[in-house]
Amino acid sequence: MVNAEVTKKLKELEDKLRGEFQAKLKAQLDAFKKELNDVKQQHKRDMELIDTKMEAKVNTLMDVIKLKDVELGKVYTDIGDLKQSLGHVTAETSQLDSKINATNASIDNNKKVLADFGDKAADLEDRSRRQNLIFFGIDETPGETAQDVEKLITNFVHNKNLVNQSEEFYVDRAHRLGPKKEKSTDCDSALIPLL
Repeated sequence: MVNAEVTKKLKELEDKLRGEFQAKLKAQLDAFKKELNDVKQQHKRDMELIDTKMEAKVNTLMDVIKLKDVELGKVYTDIGDLKQSLGHVTAETSQLDSKINATNASIDNNKKVLADFGDKAADLEDRSRRQNLIFFGIDETPGETAQDVEKLITNFVHNKNLVNQSEEFYVDRAHRLGPKKEKSTDCDSALIPLL
């Protein structure tokens, strides 16, 4: 009975930890996606602004060359403006590179955390399977419920004298493994956790 309580508490703890893990992981992934999307959107806006500025400056220079009545000083001024704009573009590009590098580092870190959580989840699942028994050759009936499987297993264990009749044998839960068998020659199986 103590094993049943321990198993039940371990299952509740496992479910709770799995839920917390999934919630934290989802929150981290959602935050990362939002941050990445924000960086992409900002990058796109910045590039559109840069493109617009550059196009305006180039058009201005082309007009100056075509009209040929613009003074040479005006041309030098426009070239100076372009150099200044290019300096801002370079600075903005450098800032975007820094943001992208930081985002990539965050992605790498999140991948490591996710892999660790995956390993821990797999370990917990493996540990939870250690207490399972699998019974083969117990026929499956149409419309069978989990309670029906529990009764079948309990009757099977008592009928085969696998436990003393004086001992209490309790099946916490039982279920069939895999999909319903198509042919009667296929081997039916059921799983129960050992308490």
